[in-house]
Amino acid sequence: MKAESEVSRLEQAVVRWQAEAEQKQADLAALEASAGDRVLADETGTLARALAVDAQELRFLIDGARAAAEAATRQLRTARANVSRARADEVRDQLAAATRRAEAHQAKVDDLLRQLKELDNVDYTWHEPSAGPGERLEYSIPIRKVHRVEIDGLERQLAQLDADAAAHERGDQPTRLPDKVVFAELPYRSI
Repeated sequence: MKAESEVSRLEQAVVRWQAEAEQKQADLAALEASAGDRVLADETGTLARALAVDAQELRFLIDGARAAAEAATRQLRTARANVSRARADEVRDQLAAATRRAEAHQAKVDDLLRQLKELDNVDYTWHEPSAGPGERLEYSIPIRKVHRVEIDGLERQLAQLDADAAAHERGDQPTRLPDKVVFAELPYRSI
């Protein structure tokens, strides 16, 4: 994905410019630490001017490297938000497809239940069996419930990606929304 490679490039740029600023800061500190002894040893008196020019150049390079790191950081936030938005778009497509599958399945089930009612004059409904204490219960899970779990997972993933994009745009660190919910904890909702 192009947006992800841009994130990688900008992460490297931030690190490179921060390292450049730190190196130039160390060079300036070394220059300032040795300047007094070097100027004192210079009998011509010209070294002080040269050191001042060198120090000013290092300060300019430090400021430039810091500014480049800050610019790369701003661009990185935008690129990360773009990645989150692109992933969210993919999840939206998956969510739409899952919803269509679930609705098509439910329409077939509803049609079959309607036909059964017409044939047998009885309302047929599925109910989740319950077990008593210490009893083990095995039963098939309706496909509509499996669809609901898939849709819920995609909705949580989409919410996380949208939250990530917003956090990146603000310059905040994205926070994790609660992770996956265990299947047994999901409330049954008809589609």
